[in-house]
Amino acid sequence: MNLSVLLTNPSTTNLRLVRQAGAKEIVLTCPQNTDDPTLKLTEQVRECRKQGLNVNVVERFLPHEKIVLGLEGRETQMLYIKRLIECMGKLNIGVLCYNWMPSSDWTRTRIDVKERGGALVTEFDESELKRTKLHGKLSGQKIISDKICSAKDLWSTLESFLKEILPIAEKNNVVLALHPDDPPLPILNGKPQILYSVKQLERVLSLSKSPSNGICFCQGTFASAGEDIPKAIRTLGKAIKFVHFRDVVVHTPGSKFREAWQDTGDTNMLEAIRAYHSIGFRGTIRPDHVPTCETEDNTNPGYHILGRLWALGYIRGLMESVY
Repeated sequence: MNLSVLLTNPSTTNLRLVRQAGAKEIVLTCPQNTDDPTLKLTEQVRECRKQGLNVNVVERFLPHEKIVLGLEGRETQMLYIKRLIECMGKLNIGVLCYNWMPSSDWTRTRIDVKERGGALVTEFDESELKRTKLHGKLSGQKIISDKICSAKDLWSTLESFLKEILPIAEKNNVVLALHPDDPPLPILNGKPQILYSVKQLERVLSLSKSPSNGICFCQGTFASAGEDIPKAIRTLGKAIKFVHFRDVVVHTPGSKFREAWQDTGDTNMLEAIRAYHSIGFRGTIRPDHVPTCETEDNTNPGYHILGRLWALGYIRGLMESVY
């Protein structure tokens, strides 16, 4: 496996820190505020490579809400994604991670729950949805519509998207890795979701047998749903193209859970690594949603640097014990 880190701020200092901590790759976010991502992505890859870091995955903030919801203007977003994939092919970036959540990248009801040593983590409690301010990361720049799509419509737009994009991905040696819905619920804020279980991800794989149709295995999301993580890894097998290595403490599957350090959650993380080894996974793995540590301001919950540096060492140790 290739140990990687997502940096929302890929500054020279952060790039050097993660390289010093043992990462070999950087995961980059989709370039924003542009119709053509080519220039920005090329510049970022160049800076990563200067620090001895490869780039093999692009994820988050993919501007595709109009495609998901079937809105006017979807053609412009499709053109952006096609240009992005073509650019990734030229730069030898092999994986584009995306989701099919109607409006959000993830949703939580708290961002200040105390974990080990007073570190701060996020929490989701469905019973608090109507009584509290919601926290999360929008996929794209903002919510562009309050349109509510039925589950049937979401499956339809997803199938149409795959039919149009997968041939371009194949041509450019890029794999699409679909992230499950977070939190894993059939309805979130009155909006249907369709990708909240392993069985539903298997259905996505059945929509197309293209080698570019793959899965991002987000351990925390599947654990939040109550899935057996090692079993789920073996079930999805070769379809797993990218791994988010995080964990949670689950109170009620799907509807109430909190984030955790990678060594304090409910999942046997060593068994998870053994499962990846058993399916022959050799792709990119990165820590996800780490606690906010002392001296950090929690303005970007889940994505500050100190917890990532700790997680890199923890994952590296598990990898060396198995691989």
